Amino acid sequence: MPKTETKPIFFPAISSQSSTVYGFTNKTIKNLSVNIAKDLRFYSKLDNYFYYPYVLFNAHEHLLTYGIKKNELHKKRHIDKKCLVFVDSGGYQLGKGAKENPKYNAKIVLPWCESNGDIFPIIDYPLFSPYKRTYKESLDFTIKNGEYYKKHRKKKGVKILNVLQGRDFDEIDEWYESIKHLNKGKGGLDGWAIGGCINNPALYMYGIRELVRNKEFSKSKQTWL
Repeated sequence: MPKTETKPIFFPAISSQSSTVYGFTNKTIKNLSVNIAKDLRFYSKLDNYFYYPYVLFNAHEHLLTYGIKKNELHKKRHIDKKCLVFVDSGGYQLGKGAKENPKYNAKIVLPWCESNGDIFPIIDYPLFSPYKRTYKESLDFTIKNGEYYKKHRKKKGVKILNVLQGRDFDEIDEWYESIKHLNKGKGGLDGWAIGGCINNPALYMYGIRELVRNKEFSKSKQTWL
């Protein structure tokens, strides 16, 4: 796993359309337009416009849509070995109504993420309004997946994040109290992601406040937010 730092890091998220292009050869990419003079894959030391060793790919899209298997993401998307790869869980796609697939569950996604990424959150169900599950169903599903990740994680060095959510302050408090145990003990998760705070930065800031207030980042193992 590439060396990390304590400063804030921006992980550019690669869209589905961009990922398709990034799977092409350098020659094919340059032939797409007369305006493309160099390689577009900024996360690899190629003949590109600039080099930035951080990137985010989505597990749901690349596992189901592109059929990328374990240990294939770096090769098929030409990712530099020194690049730090954040793999999104795919919870957003589930929340937007993506058809649930028996081939997409914790048992399959955990080893896929361990082999293809350096940092990734557990699979969660988001709480934003278009979603049709109750708060309790979303929380129970997320806890179940988190407990699976905690028990079955294998690869050393990768960082797995718990997920904090809530549509208001009370829900954030309740969600945190219900799920914080996943970061403790053997196999405990390595940090926190905050999700579901669409168009409301106050909820995001309150989530950070909740983690700080409970001294989550005073614990040596909690290394990522």
